[in-house]
Amino acid sequence: MPRTIFTYIVATLAAACTTACGTNKETIDKERSSIVTYLTNNKIPYQEVGGVYKQVNYASGSAVTAEAGDSVYIWYIGYVFGGNTSTYYNSNIREVFDQYSADASGYTFDAAGGVPGNGSFIRGINKGLVGSAEKDTITLYFTSDYGFGEKQLQAVPRNSPLKLTVIVDHIIKKQ
Repeated sequence: MPRTIFTYIVATLAAACTTACGTNKETIDKERSSIVTYLTNNKIPYQEVGGVYKQVNYASGSAVTAEAGDSVYIWYIGYVFGGNTSTYYNSNIREVFDQYSADASGYTFDAAGGVPGNGSFIRGINKGLVGSAEKDTITLYFTSDYGFGEKQLQAVPRNSPLKLTVIVDHIIKKQ
């Protein structure tokens, strides 16, 4: 009898996980397809880097590029990706923030800094910053699993693909 109950519990959990995992994979696949279709239809040149779609406007003459372990400081404008109708959700650029948001109390408008790969940034930014140079403007597109995933964050609904425009302010090389 206990073996039958154990087998039933394991089978039920496996079925639940398969259903949930399949739905999540299906959602991510749809988000990825939507991003690629948008980029292709709008003739936006991009490179795919580990699940992140990256369009770079290279700064001329910058010799400093970000490598694993370097500190990178960025300005950003964040959007919930919706193809041609992406919706603004946040920025650390005062002029952009003021355009969309009413209350700036509690916000600082400094370049956001961190070390790509150590959890300083969300996964999509971590992947997208490696190889970037100072003063590059990078537009990153990525699925919800590279963004906030299951978490709702202010104006960003759960499971939302994101689009971020990032300007690399400066890079401090790992010592």
